[in-house]
Amino acid sequence: MALIKKDTKIVETMEGFYKTNSNSSESTSFKSNWYLQKPYAIVFTDRYNAVSTFYLPISPSNLNITTHFATNIISTMYGTVEEHSEQRYYDIQIAGTTGMSPRFYRPINGDFYEAQAVISPGRLSYVVQGLIPGGLGGFFKRSQDLITNSLNQASDILGDDAPKTGIDLNKTGYVAFHNLYKFLLSYKKDTSGADSKIQRRGHPLKFVNYKDNNQYDVAIQTFQLTRDAGNPMLYNYNIIMRAYNLRNADASGIQVDIEDRLVALGLDGISSSFFASMANKAKQAKNAAYSAVASVKGFGR
Repeated sequence: MALIKKDTKIVETMEGFYKTNSNSSESTSFKSNWYLQKPYAIVFTDRYNAVSTFYLPISPSNLNITTHFATNIISTMYGTVEEHSEQRYYDIQIAGTTGMSPRFYRPINGDFYEAQAVISPGRLSYVVQGLIPGGLGGFFKRSQDLITNSLNQASDILGDDAPKTGIDLNKTGYVAFHNLYKFLLSYKKDTSGADSKIQRRGHPLKFVNYKDNNQYDVAIQTFQLTRDAGNPMLYNYNIIMRAYNLRNADASGIQVDIEDRLVALGLDGISSSFFASMANKAKQAKNAAYSAVASVKGFGR
């Protein structure tokens, strides 16, 4: 049996690599991101050094990153020749939709915390208890729908305004898509020098992946719009970028947790204790009804 001798230098190098990277802040800072909802951003710096950031309205449904290892293999008469250069370029493809009422709908100037001001509230909320005096807390749904339908029909007869959409028309996915498209066109116009010949101070465009705590310098190659008759209200995009200069992103403090949907839907006035008390009362009423039926059946016996 042949004995395989380990290359001491290679083993020491790899052990040092893992030891160094496992203890470094760069590798440990993103380990807790696996269950967090982190945004994706495209950062544009123009010739006047003004920075604009467009956070993707909804996280991409598909993210493909191809790493080119710059390896050329040449077949010779008696063997194979490998030519290796340093790894430099990546191909990034992101595909997704801007939805109907997305979280972000326009570019912002500044850091992530200023972006909170442009978060779309989604469907505008209303107080459920206001539909019927006293509120039913979601009970008697069919009766409540009948009453609401009757009120709407009465409004039509009396000439009142018809019910309006609960989505802000300035913050829809339709607007978000066009804002994203114009944002990238502005980048291309500035980069080509169509407006100004001022010397640029740095690379104009970055793609930041806060989920994986990395960022790249990128150049947009294609931007594709897809419309589907099956989902006529949605705009889908497909962006292909050539990237390089991989480095860490400052992901500290960047976290977008799913907001309280009860508040967004106007249901914050109804607490879980209310549902519990109503369920308990319904149970007591059912037991009382059963007792009453049993008493009638057993009367006179």
